[in-house]
Amino acid sequence: MAECVGQMLVSKKRITEEPMKGATTMEQVDIEYQRSLEEFGRKWFRQGRDEGIRQGRDEGQFSMLCHLTSKKSGREATEELTSLLDSTGNSVPTSALATAAIESATSEEFLRRAGRMLRGQ
Repeated sequence: MAECVGQMLVSKKRITEEPMKGATTMEQVDIEYQRSLEEFGRKWFRQGRDEGIRQGRDEGQFSMLCHLTSKKSGREATEELTSLLDSTGNSVPTSALATAAIESATSEEFLRRAGRMLRGQ
């Protein structure tokens, strides 16, 4: 019975075949399955944590860019930049956009440069 349950768990992709090789009793199958679930939970938690950290960092960088743009070029330029980012969906590094904001003499020049970067030109 243990072999049958182990094969069923493997076929349903609930566990990999490797841990089930040594399981000869239902108790061993249960133990291996529980270990698999715990490892999956740890992996899922780490991925979620890492994704949350990455998103938080991205949002912080975006906020910094908007603040910089607003201080240097005004609110309208910031709104235009946000609209441009939303419409292109391109993932240009925030640092490249911040550099363009600092180096540009006017808001028009900055938005033109940002537009080219975001459109991949």
